[in-house]
Amino acid sequence: MRDILCYKSLFTHDTRLRLQENSSVAISILNGDVVANQRSRSGGVSAGVTVSGSSGFASSPGYDDETVRKVLKAAQDNAVFLDSRLRRQGENLPSKPGKGKYIYGKKSELTQSATMEFMRALDDYMKKFPSLISRNLFVSQLCTEKSIVTSDGAEYEGFSPRCNLVLSMSALREGKPVAEREVLGGLGVFETMFSSPEEIFPVIDDLYEALRRKTEGIYPEKGQKICILDADLAGILAHEAIGHTVEADFVSAGSVARN
Repeated sequence: MRDILCYKSLFTHDTRLRLQENSSVAISILNGDVVANQRSRSGGVSAGVTVSGSSGFASSPGYDDETVRKVLKAAQDNAVFLDSRLRRQGENLPSKPGKGKYIYGKKSELTQSATMEFMRALDDYMKKFPSLISRNLFVSQLCTEKSIVTSDGAEYEGFSPRCNLVLSMSALREGKPVAEREVLGGLGVFETMFSSPEEIFPVIDDLYEALRRKTEGIYPEKGQKICILDADLAGILAHEAIGHTVEADFVSAGSVARN
């Protein structure tokens, strides 16, 4: 990501300039066949300008030098035009600028072919379960870089890489397919999250055991029952069914908890 401090000399009013770049990887293998293999890069720039309480905004995909300059000028022109019509004579918000650099990991150096080789090793291991009717492996990686600078001295630089490896498999239960899946990963790039296929093998074994038990399971009987809920599920239900209804904006709008 290019340094954006050089554009501060173009700021003529209260200005916020932001550049962002996203790089993503998506690979999917279904029953040993590669059905998706994508790598993409995208980015953009946006600017907000305030003149006497009137705000102008502009944005554009891409962030080359010419585009950044055009977006800055468009945001400034929009703010000046709006101010000429509204003439609010307002004051800008109090300034308390901060500076920070938040780099959550390194950039990925792993090639598509190396990632695919890793996934094929997992797929080969899943072949040892003959009862499976489908095997699916999916890798998704998104790295986001952001830079922000403001006319009053705030500066921000951030890099957030996230990667997930999704394992899924299905088998037949009384002639109908049932499936289980596991999502691994989190904050980081692929090579820092997963060091070797062998460390994933126990996860695959557990996933298959859960699937096997599902194929042998029985359907619940209908009617009212006493249920014992896992803490994670109970917490989600409490949050969604109760937590949101007592939020101030929902209560003001007339939620069931209003009175």
